[in-house]
Amino acid sequence: MKRDMDLIRKLLFYFEETKDTVHDDLPKIEGFDASSIKYHIYLMYDSNLLHCDPVKSELTGQVLYLMPHNLSWDGNEFLEKVRKNSTWEIIKKTITDKGDAFSFSNINQLTNQDVNHEKYCLNPDLELKWQALIRKNPDDLQVHALHALRLGLFLKEEKGEITDTEASMIFENIKMSLTPLSKI
Repeated sequence: MKRDMDLIRKLLFYFEETKDTVHDDLPKIEGFDASSIKYHIYLMYDSNLLHCDPVKSELTGQVLYLMPHNLSWDGNEFLEKVRKNSTWEIIKKTITDKGDAFSFSNINQLTNQDVNHEKYCLNPDLELKWQALIRKNPDDLQVHALHALRLGLFLKEEKGEITDTEASMIFENIKMSLTPLSKI
């Protein structure tokens, strides 16, 4: 069975809303059958996103099924990264456009990118590079359009409408669609 990150995200929301830590029967998630949900609960348990009690065979010790309870610390952390629908859609588009695997590590890399570098919109060195690029290419409308986009994203970030990570992902997606722009 193929892993479905949209289903995993829906299950994260489901278990976040669960009020107690008592075993919950198999959740019903619209658009997904019981077999898919069971498989994804196992993946979430195996990835330490979800606390479950494994029910094992007395003969073989093999896990027969899981009784899910609530999100783990890692599950809560991951959900915070992908909570906003706008962020989730940008993540999916970015990964798809790059042709990368839709994996936890790729999602984490995208959502953590503002931790690994200075704030995208507030980086003064980047603005100096943009000014130099504009001076070098005064008639290049794509360069001007991308710079205007960057400035607009900066304003939206200042207003709290988008995060730095979202601004960076939006910019990179649009930049990739305006090829060839290897100079930027």
